[in-house]
Amino acid sequence: MTKVNRRKLTYRLREYGYRKFPSLFPGPDYSRMLQWCQSRDEKDNAQTKPPDDEQIELHCLWAVEFYTPSHVDKFLSSLASLGWDREDVYGLPNPISEVQRWRETSVPGGCLELGPIVRPGDTRFPSRCRTAPLPEHVEYAFGAIYNITSALTSVIVSLVFNDTYSSCFDRFIRQDYKTYIQRIKRGYRIYEPRLQKHEEIRSLRNHARSAVGNWFRENIAGLFSANILGGEFPTCEFVMFKKALPFPTIGAREHNREEYLSLLNMHHDLAAWISEDIPGLKFAWPVLREEQRHHAILAVNKGDFHAITDLTAFRGHNRTAYVSFLNSNLMSLLNHWALLALLTGFERRLNSLRDSTLPRGSYTRSPLRLLEEIGILVSESANIEIIATELHEYTKRESQFRLEMSTFKPSNKKFYNDPEITLAESLRQEVEKRVKRLQIADRSIRDLLIQQGTGLSAYQNIKLQKKLGCLTWIVVILTLLMAYTSLGVKVNWTAIVEKLYSFLSN
Repeated sequence: MTKVNRRKLTYRLREYGYRKFPSLFPGPDYSRMLQWCQSRDEKDNAQTKPPDDEQIELHCLWAVEFYTPSHVDKFLSSLASLGWDREDVYGLPNPISEVQRWRETSVPGGCLELGPIVRPGDTRFPSRCRTAPLPEHVEYAFGAIYNITSALTSVIVSLVFNDTYSSCFDRFIRQDYKTYIQRIKRGYRIYEPRLQKHEEIRSLRNHARSAVGNWFRENIAGLFSANILGGEFPTCEFVMFKKALPFPTIGAREHNREEYLSLLNMHHDLAAWISEDIPGLKFAWPVLREEQRHHAILAVNKGDFHAITDLTAFRGHNRTAYVSFLNSNLMSLLNHWALLALLTGFERRLNSLRDSTLPRGSYTRSPLRLLEEIGILVSESANIEIIATELHEYTKRESQFRLEMSTFKPSNKKFYNDPEITLAESLRQEVEKRVKRLQIADRSIRDLLIQQGTGLSAYQNIKLQKKLGCLTWIVVILTLLMAYTSLGVKVNWTAIVEKLYSFLSN
């Protein structure tokens, strides 16, 4: 056998083994494919690496939690457990008293700044601070409590990262990665440097979002902590660039070379809004290519931010000043934006309850079990009905809804029917539309289940009447037989019992 024929035979055997047993035998072209992909690594790493004079900083992460009537008692007790109700220690308003006062009135609105939140023993701020355990890589936090409606309270927290973690995006994008191939079923998936960098960025975001979610669950749990969104929280990150302009206009040639923006999902302005109050600051949601639909990005160029924004009142240009300035201007906007996540959670909960309680064919489930499920639905939908009604009235007050919300306009106006619409008005319209849809779905499901309960009651009543009729005849027959027996008449009780059993079975 010649050398060429041996190579052909070896190739065919490897190809056959790969087709029959892909988990044991690599593909015959595996090495060649891997070698060809790795030959492009140097170019791929260079193209996705920021310039040497670029600096990408992840300063903070905002997260929002909501508290409905069924969560407020636990919320107030959690505030007391943290010790945040001690006015003599903090010299700040008692949040428990404020929340109770808000919820006793029917007037929406109200905000209580919680001030800085630090670990016990931290004295970085000259004024008195509230103390609480904080996630790893978080130096300190700021918080605020909002009274959206009398039945809906929210807490928004901004977690400020330390120097090491704030440079994580920059650090991972600058690393050189080597292509590797992973086996998947009957094929392979190629992980080139670009994909690996994107996966690292997504992993970092998930880690930060998971940390803030765990913080809420362990300290002041509410609606999202109860997994109404499958463990997700509405979050927003703040990223600052030294050189790049985040979310550049599509087609701008001067930004085509900044491919690292694509890894951060900031490479075009399709979903971006630009601030008129803080020019250069952009808010983007939803973040494209991300699985999470409730994560937003605030991004700005450092030079533009310094040139336009006066941070004298916030003690200079540093991370604390940036976050404090944005908190004073954007917390209300983020708070209202998070309402969309709240409504999504309510929609999911209603759909889940609908699927678990609607009849499947005949009445195969226990009547008591079905009534229990209907009771759970009524209890669960009570919060939804109350919140939806109040939010519907809240969105009608357009000026109040937009109060203290910074003005953001579409960054790319040609993708909007109304190019002059503001982000605040867009959010108001979206909340109003989804609240109406939620109310209709809630009423429809409850009406259907009430009808189902009525039909079940009628069905069970008919069955009960039939059984009572049968029992009446049985009592009559047994009475007659006992009378015959007392007169000395012989009765074949075995035959009678068999006939009664046959009659009842039919």
